[in-house]
Amino acid sequence: MAPGILAFFMEDAKDNKLQAWLRRCHFGTYADKYPDARTQLEEYGVALGSAS
Repeated sequence: MAPGILAFFMEDAKDNKLQAWLRRCHFGTYADKYPDARTQLEEYGVALGSAS
């Protein structure tokens, strides 16, 4: 059980650009949203490029 908990926290702490994008998009939970749709779309492409 301990390895599973450790793996969960390691995954949660990783730099995940797609997760950050989801938090900043129009429906996200961060107060710091993207200023416009174009910026949001550009950042989505960056996040998808780093997700592989």
